[in-house]
Amino acid sequence: MKTKLYVGNLPCHLRIDHLRSNLFQMFSKYGKIEKIYVIRDKQRKTPKGFGFVTFESEKAAKQALELDGTPMKGRPLRVSFAKEKEKDLEPGFFEKLLKLLRLRR
Repeated sequence: MKTKLYVGNLPCHLRIDHLRSNLFQMFSKYGKIEKIYVIRDKQRKTPKGFGFVTFESEKAAKQALELDGTPMKGRPLRVSFAKEKEKDLEPGFFEKLLKLLRLRR
């Protein structure tokens, strides 16, 4: 069930709490929101320009896709279903790879 949306092209000059508030106002009309997560730069503590909105239902998430292109502070939002994060490589992967590369020399 796809309920998580990627939201890109967020204005970086706004504080994270303002971005969350704006996103909630825009997306909540489509259904109940479970979580709003805005990605931030760890060093500067500023928004990186994208985040995620997770709905309780897939129907609400599908309807909210119509927000793609909607302006927020003069920037057109990019809204799409979030892609699954690729699984981490198994432990020791790089060591095995280096060993194989050394054997080929």
